[in-house]
Order: sequence, then C-alpha cells, then structure tokens
Amino acid sequence: MKKPGLALFAVILAALSFLNLLGIEKAILAVCAGLLVLSRPDEPRALAWLAIGIGLAYLAAIAVISLYHLPGLTVLMRGM
Repeated sequence: MKKPGLALFAVILAALSFLNLLGIEKAILAVCAGLLVLSRPDEPRALAWLAIGIGLAYLAAIAVISLYHLPGLTVLMRGM
C-alpha cells in the first residue's frame, strides 16, 4: 500500500500558498516536493501531480498579476 506522506505534504503546502500573499516560497517548495515524490516508487503519483499543478498555478497567477501591475509599480517607484 502506498503511503501518502510526502505527497500529502506537497499538496497541503501548495494549497497553503494561496492563503498568504507571500506564498511564492511555499509554491516552489510544493513543486519541488511533488517532483521528489515522482522520483519515489512508493508514493502516490496523483497527489504529486496535484501538488505540482497547484504550485505552478499559483506561480503563474503571481506572474500574471505582477506583469499586469508593472506599469503602476514603475510610476510609483519614480514618485519616490
């Protein structure tokens, strides 16, 4: 029977990255943990893929939001 230890940790970490604005480091850790789970034969692969997907979705959302607000940030920085 496969134990969901590390895979479950990766999914929880990925989900927690959405609860905090500064969750980028948790999303990166979730993706890394998911990739580590994929290299182990005794861990559930579905949870690993879920963690990787959630983590990458969060990173993509942060990238899109940052690019969208980049013009406003540059104006703000010039005013300082």
